[in-house]
Amino acid sequence: DLQRVYALFSRVNALEALRQAIGSYIRRAGQAVILDDEKDKDMVASLLEFKASLDKIWEESFAKNEAFCNTIKVSFEHLINLR
Repeated sequence: DLQRVYALFSRVNALEALRQAIGSYIRRAGQAVILDDEKDKDMVASLLEFKASLDKIWEESFAKNEAFCNTIKVSFEHLINLR
């Protein structure tokens, strides 16, 4: 449960490491969608669905922490620029 992981990392002042891991995950997962030529026609819908799930995670698990919001935003900007 990401909410518990967030709470634990927050207690030991390690949110930066968690934030970096989330950013890395977003880039890896997003690249898989963007670079898959076979699913090119579904790419936009897949990315929007992925973004919606991340927004829900941000709200429910990361207590709407602005640093995590920024990480999601920057990671998605990176993905869009890959194309």
